[in-house]
Amino acid sequence: MINPSSNAGMRDPDVTVRRILKVNHAGEFGAIRIYGAQILMARRLFPGIVPALEEMREDEIEHCRLFREAMPARRARPCRVMAFWSLGGSVLGILTALGGRNMIWICTQAVESTVHRHLEDQLAFSSPSVIPNFTPSSRRSRNRSWRISGKPKTARRDGACATPCSCPSSVP
Repeated sequence: MINPSSNAGMRDPDVTVRRILKVNHAGEFGAIRIYGAQILMARRLFPGIVPALEEMREDEIEHCRLFREAMPARRARPCRVMAFWSLGGSVLGILTALGGRNMIWICTQAVESTVHRHLEDQLAFSSPSVIPNFTPSSRRSRNRSWRISGKPKTARRDGACATPCSCPSSVP
């Protein structure tokens, strides 16, 4: 039964912003671990893709830093279970690398398209100032031009090609 005097369904925008920052920071932290584990495995198994993975990891490190720096001004704190994000990201990175080069790109596509969708939804909720210096259109990785089979590859909400993203949306 719904209590009519409760504030259920009515959220304080400041609390929502703190949650957004916490979730985004944790996601970037996990992505750093995914790429780190993939790089570790790829150095031995697929050395040709290591530079691309390192570039993507550098993007995630920068994103993580931006979210972490935005937290204090909004009274947000990092997620309490960062160790799980670290472990989960590392395990996912190792398993996808063991699955092969294509599995690395599939994982990257899935993660990046989800991140883009979340950022677009979050920016629709709030003004871009909530997430300073970090909007989907300002991401350095979106300006990268991936070329697979001679065509630039991109991702959109449903996973099909449409807007630039930081990974190939199909595998060679």
